[in-house]
Amino acid sequence: MKKTMKATTVDLAPGQIQPEELLHALGLALEGSTYGAVQVEWKDGTTARVRAENELTQPEDPEGIKSVTASVQYDDRSELTFFISVRTGAWARANGEIARDKLTPLVTYWARLPQRSRISTVGQTTLDALANGFAVWAFALLALQMYKSITGEVNHPASTWIALSAMAIVAVTMRLAIRNTARKRAYRQPIILNRSDPLNWTLIFTAIGAIATVIALIAGFATD
Repeated sequence: MKKTMKATTVDLAPGQIQPEELLHALGLALEGSTYGAVQVEWKDGTTARVRAENELTQPEDPEGIKSVTASVQYDDRSELTFFISVRTGAWARANGEIARDKLTPLVTYWARLPQRSRISTVGQTTLDALANGFAVWAFALLALQMYKSITGEVNHPASTWIALSAMAIVAVTMRLAIRNTARKRAYRQPIILNRSDPLNWTLIFTAIGAIATVIALIAGFATD
């Protein structure tokens, strides 16, 4: 009597992919399979489903795809599920010996694709929380001081307003920098037609935020 092995689920390295890369990943999963089906759902609600490796072609409107689900079975009745979706990213689940053997090259191929995220799920969640919290604090403080100034309760010097404005800029650039990480881009649009090397907006927004931080500190000292 053999023990029943638990399914192995792996979160694939976050990052956008091109249609041909998707087909290659599906081909790795379908190779040597006895059954394979791929279902695609677009953001407009339409769906398509195909069976067998030789029927796979590049999907229409790849940048409008909401999710891709591949279900594959092998000779030993093991199963491999491969899933990509907006907002949740990509993962693969193997249940059975052959399926686990197929999982390794799929995960390796995915991790070697360009522009993979180096930030873990916990790290991304932490960054989101910090950025959101700082943004709420910065804009609440700015709004409060504006209200006090309008009502005549206080009369801040120009340096104070520079410091407060600089902190608001820092909050905005933090959010923009996080929004442009590879993980966040993949969550918004997992499949893209062309992978170019555009300006690194994450780095640019981080630099702007750093400059604004320095300005806020200088203005803060000037206020004191």
